[in-house]
Amino acid sequence: MPPGHRAVLGEIVASGFVSDGVIEIVREDRTFHHELTVNRTLSPFVFSLPPGRYQMASLTILESGRTFRDETSFRVGAVFDVGAEAVYLGRIRIERSSFGRPVSVVVEDDYERTVAALRARYPELPPVIARALVRPT
Repeated sequence: MPPGHRAVLGEIVASGFVSDGVIEIVREDRTFHHELTVNRTLSPFVFSLPPGRYQMASLTILESGRTFRDETSFRVGAVFDVGAEAVYLGRIRIERSSFGRPVSVVVEDDYERTVAALRARYPELPPVIARALVRPT
């Protein structure tokens, strides 16, 4: 992990999309940017970010097969904070109703199961992981 960064972990479920995508994550002051690849099933994630307030700004579909260019990027509108410790963001459900442009964000707290499963895969995770659930905007 880079110096000054904190582990960020959780799960994402993207439904109502025709293929996988990338979520753009931007720090509030625009000095840091991260892209998180997600698929249409449950996608556990572990990555690192420096402390700050972040926004999940958009979800861009990688290969939609559709002819409508304006339907490949969707505003997500969810925020979270990274502080002094590693953070758990929750199970984030990004849902799109068929042919509807807006997406909805629902966050579920499954801390015990998710953190235990991710610790089994990534034993180097720090001992303290704070809950910092994503907040839809």
